[in-house]
Amino acid sequence: MTVATDTFLIAAGNAAATGGGSQFLSTLLMIVAFIAIFYFLIMRPQQQQVKRHREMIANLRRGDEVVSGGGLIGKVTRLTDDEATLEISEGVRVKIVRATITQVRTRTEPANDAGSDDDGEEKPAVKPAAKATKAATARKPAARKAPAKPAGDTPSE
Repeated sequence: MTVATDTFLIAAGNAAATGGGSQFLSTLLMIVAFIAIFYFLIMRPQQQQVKRHREMIANLRRGDEVVSGGGLIGKVTRLTDDEATLEISEGVRVKIVRATITQVRTRTEPANDAGSDDDGEEKPAVKPAAKATKAATARKPAARKAPAKPAGDTPSE
């Protein structure tokens, strides 16, 4: 070996022995910290949200009012494994994929709920709608009439 090669190997060995290992350890520690931060701030909340959505889809029942991913709001009338039929208006039904349901607005209670708080008492009836007020039933304004033509404005031939 030559003197230049020996000097290079000795210098490289001294650098690795003194500070090279601690620099590698600090770099590795920083990478692990970034991965942990990434996991707890991004991946874990996303996994929890997917789990909640999966549970919501699994707990759908007929009569639930839902919102689809496209913005349709309707009442669930039929459920299959992959599809749900929504009634979006009186007599208007559409089939959608269950996974596209984004929100359950109102939940229906099961028919045979053992934990119901019915004590045999009847619930009060819904109040009828109030009669229309006088202001709401005011007359419509009279139709506009065309302006009268002044006398003597006849076209000459």
